[in-house]
Order: sequence, then C-alpha cells, then structure tokens
Amino acid sequence: MVEQFRSVLTYNKEQYENILDDPNSNIWRFFDMCILVLIMFFPFLLIFESIWNNSIRYGVELLYFDAFVSSAFMFEYMYRFVNSRNKIKFLFSPMRIIELLSFLPFFLWLVAVWDFLKLLRITRLFRVFKLVKRIPLTDWFIKSLKNYSDEYKAVFTLYAMILFLGSFFVYYLEKDVAWTGFTSLWLSMWWWVVTMSTVWYWDMSPISDLWKLIWSVLVFIGPIMWALIWAITIMVFMESSENDNILNRHTKLKECHRCRTLNPRIANFCLKCGEWFYVPHD
Repeated sequence: MVEQFRSVLTYNKEQYENILDDPNSNIWRFFDMCILVLIMFFPFLLIFESIWNNSIRYGVELLYFDAFVSSAFMFEYMYRFVNSRNKIKFLFSPMRIIELLSFLPFFLWLVAVWDFLKLLRITRLFRVFKLVKRIPLTDWFIKSLKNYSDEYKAVFTLYAMILFLGSFFVYYLEKDVAWTGFTSLWLSMWWWVVTMSTVWYWDMSPISDLWKLIWSVLVFIGPIMWALIWAITIMVFMESSENDNILNRHTKLKECHRCRTLNPRIANFCLKCGEWFYVPHD
C-alpha cells in the first residue's frame, strides 16, 4: 500500500520541475481534469450570475464557489512557484501571469469591492491555451501557418486596399448628399467592413445613383475575399493533418499495461517501472 502511494507521488525530477508537469503522472491526469472542468464551467457560472437577480439571490453560494475555484488556482500557482528552478522566469512567464490573474482579482475584491476586479476573472478562460501543447494537430497547424504566411499577407493586403479605396470613394461620393450617413471617412470604413462581411446593417446605405450602381457590383467582392482566406486556411489544415498522420505512423508509442506510461515505439521495457513488453530470449 505504501509503495503504491509512493509510486503515485513519484515523477521524473530531471525532466520536470513538479509532478503537475509530468504527463505520465496519475496525479497530473486527475488534477488537470479538475482544473479543466473548473475552467469550462466558469462561462456557465457567469451566465447564471447575470440572469435577473441571481447575483443577489445566490450571492453567498456564488461567493463560496468563487472562493473555492480561486483557492484551487492559488494553491496550484504556489506549488509550481515553490518547485520552480528559476523563480524570476516563472513570475514573468506569460502563462504564469495568466494563472496569477485567474485567482488574484478575487482576493483583491475581498479587500476592495471594485467591479472591475470581478471582470478580471475572465482571464481564467485563457488557461485553456495550455491545452494547445497537448494537441499535436493544433501544434502542426500553428507551424503550417508560417508556411502560408505569404498567401495570407497577399490576401489581407488586397483586402486592405479594397477597404481603403472603397471607403475613400464612398465618402467623397456621398458626403455632400442630403440625409447621408457617410459623414466621415471613419464611418465609411466601418460601413465597408460590415458590407464586405455580408452583415449589412441598414442604418447606412448609399443614396446617390452612381454609388448604388458601383455598390451593386462591388458587393460581391466581400464573399470572394473571405473564400480566398478560407481556402488558404483549409490548405493549412490539410498540410497539418498530413504531417500529424506521418508523425503518428512513425512514432507510435507503447503504453505499459502496468503503470500506463507511454514509451517510445522501439522500447523493449517500460522506462518508468521496468516492465518488459515481451519475454527476452537468452
């Protein structure tokens, strides 16, 4: 019993700073799942709190739950900080700053009841970005984006040129027309972006016959531009998926049936517990 308890608390100290960073640890799996559930449950809590007078009727219950979540995040942060090798680097790491902001506003709010401190709780959702490292396909997608950076630059440059030129012409064709809504170049740009995104708020529309004729032709440019952007994005997904499949074919891992540790494909025994994957011959 004692040996099983010790095996649960052991982790690779040479490769990882603490047990919460070791993906082969059972405690890591349990704690990571609990943190993920709290993060994903948080938006529903905000929605529930904003409905009618729930923040008043269930104020005490919401306060206790928020205290529980903030305390869990605080204990995790403090544990990682105590076991970190470089504490200065730990404090200024972007992900650690997000972890700090996930619980610190609550305790500051207890001292000084300011509404904007409660607003900072939304930073808890940014902790989901930690999952990106554990999804190989997402990692390949980010790397593949760099290969198509020139295509994205060309499309967005063309989009910006159409935006500025279109806004310029619509402003100078409509600014002297009576009852026009294009009273500034800024409003013309806003209208052009909305139009190209096919949303079309009808609070502003061309009045002059010339611009109505031009607009009826240019209104099809927006869907074409978005089609180009999505076409490039699909190509990125296809390349990242192909790279991920190639990686999985060549680097399949062996899972130890005893301790559930993932080992390299060429391993003959578990690197953690020493369990043989086959009976060696003399």
